[in-house]
Amino acid sequence: SKLIKKANTCLAICEEMKIEYSKRYKRKFLAFQNCIDVENLDIKSNFITRNNNDKFILTYTGSILSFAQFYSLIDITKAIKELFNEGYDIGFEIYTPLSLSKFYIKKLLLIDSSIKIYDAIKDDKQFFHVLNNSNGLLLPVNFDNYTKIFIKYSMPTKVPSYLISNTPIIAYGPIDVAQIKYAIKDEWAYVVHKRSIKALKKIILRLINDISHNKKLVKNAKKTFYKFHNAKDVRIDFQKVLCDSIKNNNAFNKS
Repeated sequence: SKLIKKANTCLAICEEMKIEYSKRYKRKFLAFQNCIDVENLDIKSNFITRNNNDKFILTYTGSILSFAQFYSLIDITKAIKELFNEGYDIGFEIYTPLSLSKFYIKKLLLIDSSIKIYDAIKDDKQFFHVLNNSNGLLLPVNFDNYTKIFIKYSMPTKVPSYLISNTPIIAYGPIDVAQIKYAIKDEWAYVVHKRSIKALKKIILRLINDISHNKKLVKNAKKTFYKFHNAKDVRIDFQKVLCDSIKNNNAFNKS
């Protein structure tokens, strides 16, 4: 709090953090979210309708941690397995740092040995190829109180990539964490904000069948990306904040 009192400019990583910290520390905070330079990336420009003969692939990219998303990934795995057993041609692919996730991977494979688990993707071109060619992307958060307290104002770095991917998103997590609130507020994902495998299955089936709503969500996601996450614009705003901060610092104005 001493540093915040002395700071000329206070920054937060999302709107929810900005609002909370402004109240908590009685200082004005500005929100800057993770951004992507899309000009040099090969990203498909439109939503692609799935061929009925193709396997429907849901994808999760990112870390697997007991205090973040592991238990919601368990629910998702169970929901996908049940849908597969009911006759739906559906699969689940996970991209995560294998060396850090061995314990959690074993647990998930015990639930459904058919899921595909790969190492985290380090190449941008390959990363967006995976996102673009998935039928749905997953953004899970645990529902327990410890996770909610720990992750409440966190915004995953993958969110901008998901938003610009032209692939529909399912956000699964409690309503009082920033990333789920964000998805609800700007309507860029199917949201399940109560823990329920039954509700998850229902949303996955809607993702499979409701092409028009998928297109609406993808459109909203792109709109949100260009409003908050396009590096070309964010850099200009961020540089202006830095310049204004220096100008307003008395240490630079004594002369």
